[in-house]
Amino acid sequence: MGRQGNVRSVALAWLLKGKGHDAIAVGMRRMDRGTRKMLLDWAELIILLHQKCQEGIPSEYWPKLKIWPVGREEAYFQGFHQGLIDLFKTLIERDKL
Repeated sequence: MGRQGNVRSVALAWLLKGKGHDAIAVGMRRMDRGTRKMLLDWAELIILLHQKCQEGIPSEYWPKLKIWPVGREEAYFQGFHQGLIDLFKTLIERDKL
């Protein structure tokens, strides 16, 4: 879990999936409480990539936590591939999402 769920958590989930883990990239600021609770209940292990994210995790889940402070997301984000963004915009518009 990161704050936005766009860079660090995606990279970590990709690596963990490659090792056979069922990993989901999650952004703490990008989901409602119900979804967060569902994922917290489901997870065997929760890796937080920013210490401050722990404030959004009820203490009953803290035994599942590992905190890997890897730095701010902005330090790693290089931007999305413009061709992919354009394709997604077309598909979103086509399907009226």
